[in-house]
Amino acid sequence: MKKRFDYIPCHLLLKGILCASVLFTGLPTALEASQPIVSKPVASAPIKVYVNGQPIHLPVAPLIMNGKLMLPAKAMFDAIGARIHLQNRRITVVKGMNRIDGRLSSNKVIKRNQTFALSAMPILINNRLFVPAKFVSLVLEREVTFDSKSKSVHFGYSEDQMQSFQRQLFQAAGTGDVLAIEAIIRRGVDINKILIHEYGYARALDYAIINDHIEAAKVLLEHGATYDKQNAFRVLITQNGAMMKLLLKHGLDPNLKSPATNQTLLSQACGTVYAINPDRSETPIIPSVQIVKLLLDDGGDPSRDNSLSNAIRSTSRTNVQLLIQHGADPYLKDSSGASPYEWSVALGNSSWLTPIPEHVIPTLVIQRSNGTPLKRGALLLKGISNISFNQQSFDWSGDELYFDVPDGEYGITGIVSAGAAYIFENEKLRVESGRSAPSSYRLPALNIDVTVSTAGADPQRGFISLLDGDGKNRITYIEVIDGKFSLHLPPGNYRFEHYKQLHSIHDLSGDTTFTVTGNGERRNLNVSVL
Repeated sequence: MKKRFDYIPCHLLLKGILCASVLFTGLPTALEASQPIVSKPVASAPIKVYVNGQPIHLPVAPLIMNGKLMLPAKAMFDAIGARIHLQNRRITVVKGMNRIDGRLSSNKVIKRNQTFALSAMPILINNRLFVPAKFVSLVLEREVTFDSKSKSVHFGYSEDQMQSFQRQLFQAAGTGDVLAIEAIIRRGVDINKILIHEYGYARALDYAIINDHIEAAKVLLEHGATYDKQNAFRVLITQNGAMMKLLLKHGLDPNLKSPATNQTLLSQACGTVYAINPDRSETPIIPSVQIVKLLLDDGGDPSRDNSLSNAIRSTSRTNVQLLIQHGADPYLKDSSGASPYEWSVALGNSSWLTPIPEHVIPTLVIQRSNGTPLKRGALLLKGISNISFNQQSFDWSGDELYFDVPDGEYGITGIVSAGAAYIFENEKLRVESGRSAPSSYRLPALNIDVTVSTAGADPQRGFISLLDGDGKNRITYIEVIDGKFSLHLPPGNYRFEHYKQLHSIHDLSGDTTFTVTGNGERRNLNVSVL
């Protein structure tokens, strides 16, 4: 007598009603056409399945048959996002660009024109297909291990290994190690996972943004990473225009509001913001023209916030002009109750509110001596054709330096960055029709390396003042990074004066006076903080 297979609704199965056999969705034609192969599995404790440390909950339990682990094909491949097809005893499994072809009652499968041997043959048990663990391993492209003590099978890495990789991802994002990030992602980690006990509610991308590592942020975003949008306000402190441009490209709203200040991202970018130092002191950060322009070009609306008032109060004529050109209203009351016009009258710069058509801001790309871009520092300019233009410093962060000066000829007196300073005598540039010539500048090689040791004060972070040989004129301050800094100096006599920290000034000993001969040699000096 021919056996009859009845359809049983899923809700009845969930209530525990047993049936003689159940067909799995997507394979009824194939299974009905295939002669069932019956085999007796060995009874054992439930077997747990993990993929990259994450448990996979299967509605059908894995089996041990003839000492070999067999997995329910439909349930397993559904769980990992693979498609399976069985017809005329041929098995095809596809996951992404990965395809595996096999047959019932054969322990051979083909993948990318290469034949692989399985530990057991795929088999039908009560019209349900089971495959050996190696079949799943080939689909996932992950190694498989079976722990007989815990009755668990692991594809890829263990839970402890994956947890370690998650921590490594945060560390790599925080240090900007792009190669490590890419390697960890290939291991299948969840790039948006939160490790609350170690890193709070931040994600890996938050760490890349907070620590100003744009290449790390770029890789994470390309792989679908998310972040706390409020961390975009941190970019106003680092002033990394390239980072802001990247976040805007990936959907950041330039009119995003900060719950802490009730100001938009554009509004705060137009005003002076303050970085909180470890000792709780504050460092003022001057608004970045580049970032303001990026926010405006991406839809920032200055007609709905304090942007114009903030730009006037921070004395940024360029930003005032940009905001006026983008529809800012000089007579709209801000959150303090005063209008931008009233602020401009009080500060004596009301003429800035008159639009200047086609105002072009000169830009300059700064490169190190090896041609790589220097993305943060300050440019020191003095007027040559316009002697009334006193020496002025222009900070930048990102690919380009914006320096809003009138047309004319200027002398570059110095360029300073973290742990380095370049001093010049005869370097010049010209601004014509709002454009810099040259448009890029390659720095000369450094010729002085200085190591700072200590007899008391911490030499890891601070500033050393550089004077001319007579000790009468201060040339610049150099930031000490991890007890070291470097210089490029023209021939002449020089002197290091003091080591300054936030609340203290210290004398120096050692190589505090020295001569640069101009022979091209790179010298090493040592000074001690007293």
